[in-house]
Amino acid sequence: MLNTLTPSDLVMHVRKLERAINKHPHVADAVVISFNTASGTRIKAFVEPADPVPTPESIRQFCYNDLVGELPVDFVFKSIPRTPSGKVIRQQLLNGKA
Repeated sequence: MLNTLTPSDLVMHVRKLERAINKHPHVADAVVISFNTASGTRIKAFVEPADPVPTPESIRQFCYNDLVGELPVDFVFKSIPRTPSGKVIRQQLLNGKA
């Protein structure tokens, strides 16, 4: 499904997913990133959990009404790295350095 989206549609899809995940009551912060692999476009949702820690399935169920169709999303639970001005350091998320 993701490989058939135009780049602008993919950006809108990722933003919508990020907003939906951030509404979850047990998510403190979330950043969603799309990237290309040899097998196609992938989406990772980096989730900074609140208490109690949500499961990927609970996030999917919570977001079901906001999202169209099932998305191939990998969830990674970790602290979101930010610059002193508050911007997300996306490269650290993808490199696993955060």
